[in-house]
Amino acid sequence: LCKLKSDFVISCGSSLAGLNFIVASESKAKGICILKPGLLPLGRFKAVIMPAHDNPPQKKNVFITLGSPNLVDEQYLAEKKSALIKRLPQLSSIKSAIGILIGGNTKDTDLDVQSLNAALDTVKKKAEEASADILLTTSRRTPAELVSSIKEKFSAFPRTKLLVIANENNFPEAMGGILALSKIVIATEDSISMISEAASSGNSVIVIRSAQGRGFKSASRHDRFLQKLQSEEMIILTDASHLGEKLDALMQGKIKTRRLADREAVTRAVDFAI
Repeated sequence: LCKLKSDFVISCGSSLAGLNFIVASESKAKGICILKPGLLPLGRFKAVIMPAHDNPPQKKNVFITLGSPNLVDEQYLAEKKSALIKRLPQLSSIKSAIGILIGGNTKDTDLDVQSLNAALDTVKKKAEEASADILLTTSRRTPAELVSSIKEKFSAFPRTKLLVIANENNFPEAMGGILALSKIVIATEDSISMISEAASSGNSVIVIRSAQGRGFKSASRHDRFLQKLQSEEMIILTDASHLGEKLDALMQGKIKTRRLADREAVTRAVDFAI
């Protein structure tokens, strides 16, 4: 790496921030760091792109996002929609769909399977009432018990038009295709990246709170992320017991979420670095 001569060195996260600094110094390049650069001073980088839930300081080289930077925009959605329909042509007839994104357990918390089962039953009921189709994907972290329940509930359900079990048959356009074809997206609370992508899609987004264990406490960065997006009306936070009324309100047009637009902050950071 030190033999390469670069204009910019871009890294993500604290583990690579030191390498970014060394390589940028050797190349006399401008370092750009995405996320908090660990113990290194922010002034060591030309630009730092940090999410609000990391409590970034007010500095001229720090650019604040609300979620995780991601690829989701209109072009991305169009490409993934086209790829998904090419794979599964029957999806081209979908007019109204609910996308469901199921994450999994993390080092801090486990998903409450019982609560999520109740939430999924509610979604099935509301989909029937609204004549809406269901597009669902799990993640590789989804607990086996929940995967089994999802298969039982949705495999033979007539309104299930797409069911992706990530550990069995995943494909790269599944997530983006679901976001492109859905009008409402329901996601579990465990993944900042997954929620950021959903909120960037322009859909109305519901996030189900169902974690147990140590959980996302009020002082945690994860909870700060969820609360910030809710306060900005970019997601709707709910538990399983109130999911039905939130879905009714969305379907009736009484409430709607706004689009997460973090790309503007990333663009400003790049312009500043240049």
